[in-house]
Amino acid sequence: PLHPAPSCPLRATIREGRSEGSTSVVRVAGWIFTFVRHVSVRHLLAMEARVTARFRLPACLRFSAPLLFALFALCSSASALPTTCSPDNVAPIVITQPISVDVGISGSVTITPDQVDNGSSDDCTAPMDLVLELDRDTFTCGDISAGPSEVTVTLTVRDAADNAGSATATVTVVDLQPPTAVPVTTTDVYLDSSSPPVATLVAGDLDDASADECPLTFSLSRDTFECGDLEGNPHMVSFTATDSYGNAHSQNVLVNVFDSWDPLITVLPLENTITLSSFGGVWFISDYTYLHVAIDDNCPEADLTTTVSPDWFSCADLGDVDVIVTATDLAGNSNSATVTVTVVDEDPPRIVTRDIEVDVGSGMVTITALQVNDNSYDNCDEYSPTLSVAPFSFAQCTDIGVPTTVTLTATDSSNNEATGTAMVTPMDGTPPAVITRDITVVLSGGTYSLAAGEVDNGSSDLCGDVTLSVLPNAFTCDDVGTVVVTLTVEDEYGNSATGTAMVTVESPSMPCVIETPVLRLYMYHKAELSWDVSGATSIDLEFVDMDVLPLAPVVIATNLPPAGSVTFVPHHLPPTPNARVNVVDADSGAVLAEIVVELYAVWSPFR
Repeated sequence: PLHPAPSCPLRATIREGRSEGSTSVVRVAGWIFTFVRHVSVRHLLAMEARVTARFRLPACLRFSAPLLFALFALCSSASALPTTCSPDNVAPIVITQPISVDVGISGSVTITPDQVDNGSSDDCTAPMDLVLELDRDTFTCGDISAGPSEVTVTLTVRDAADNAGSATATVTVVDLQPPTAVPVTTTDVYLDSSSPPVATLVAGDLDDASADECPLTFSLSRDTFECGDLEGNPHMVSFTATDSYGNAHSQNVLVNVFDSWDPLITVLPLENTITLSSFGGVWFISDYTYLHVAIDDNCPEADLTTTVSPDWFSCADLGDVDVIVTATDLAGNSNSATVTVTVVDEDPPRIVTRDIEVDVGSGMVTITALQVNDNSYDNCDEYSPTLSVAPFSFAQCTDIGVPTTVTLTATDSSNNEATGTAMVTPMDGTPPAVITRDITVVLSGGTYSLAAGEVDNGSSDLCGDVTLSVLPNAFTCDDVGTVVVTLTVEDEYGNSATGTAMVTVESPSMPCVIETPVLRLYMYHKAELSWDVSGATSIDLEFVDMDVLPLAPVVIATNLPPAGSVTFVPHHLPPTPNARVNVVDADSGAVLAEIVVELYAVWSPFR
């Protein structure tokens, strides 16, 4: 709204370089039409600053919209006033505006002065007759860097009188077109020999046909790879193409990581000795660390697979054995080396002994180690360690029954030695030597008792006296002829041996009778006596009391037949328990046989 009229004078003072005078509001309105011919509405606001400078307006009118419009029109058309344009030595008024240009379509863009002009004008030259120039009108990708870039340009405006005015404007250079990333599909990289080894990708090396109007830079989501990446091939990597403005486009690349370096195996100048175990004489090498071998690889040692061949050793491998050590890395690169391994056995045999008895009855006895060995064994010579024993000979009969300590020594094929003791007890287990002789004996009284010494012919034993016995050792008329007897010889230690001898039994020239068993006779009781005599014509029976010898015998009967029996009552015989009846040859008086009798005075059923 306008301010009240009383406080607002209706005259304004126009300040110009040429003249200064007063212009009424009515006259200003009359110039509006002239202004409209040359100035568009879009220029009005730009003239606000000039209104205050050229018109001395009261404060109450300075911001009155309707009046301002008229004043701006007047100000802009003042140059058209015929009274102020000769001569013209005032430069045009240059008004610019900022603009934006996109270089992404073709890589460059060209602008015109009109694009940055924002209503430049002149007091005497119509806007359409003004000459507009730019100090720079072409922009390229070089004008941008990681986002919008502001470039300052200068707009110069010349009027018809060649008066020039200038002002700067900001041109914002942008790139709104993203690039097209086209990398290779697959690529291979190889680990180097550094520590730790790495494989490096250069992003630009993966570009195949990426395109953009502005320069591109390339990057990878990952450009280094290590030993652990040997597994899991291929690896997906993002390839990104970025233009100078920062527009980006990505595609995936498959990366295979390889290692072409073979492991390095160094055989150290040290002895490799394997000592076989005590149990079974075997040894197993689980890995190469048992050997003096150094293995290196560009990838960590833990990623290596190692083998040892052979890795199992037994007693059959004693001595030097060539062992092949092979190392293989994750990439399949492999290398081998030969290591000389010395297999040794340092375990002594296990000694097991047993106590024995040896027979010295026949003289000196020599024992062997096997006699006192009780399955001694060795890890390598399980069944055949070399055995020896000392002392090994025994000869004295006086040591019989006295244990003697002997030492058993076992030595294996590696000269490992072990000893143990055993007790050897000399014993006499040898029977005596039996020597017999054949003899002839003559019956006496129809019998003969043979002594063992009669058929012995020097039987003996090495370790002491002997005892002799012979069977049979009693002969009667039934044995007349040749009888085989057995001589038994026994030494002090119960050993016995037997031998036979031939005994020829002969009888005297008179007939021989068979001895009658013992008779028990009782006084005044009948007794029967029987006999059987061969070779005699007649016999007599005589009673002999053995307790009262040498009394003459009592004749019981005479002239009896060679075989028969007689019953008599011995009432006239003296009672005695120790008597005999002689069977006498009636012709020669020789006693052919003796019959033992017991004669009692009173009969008793308890005898």
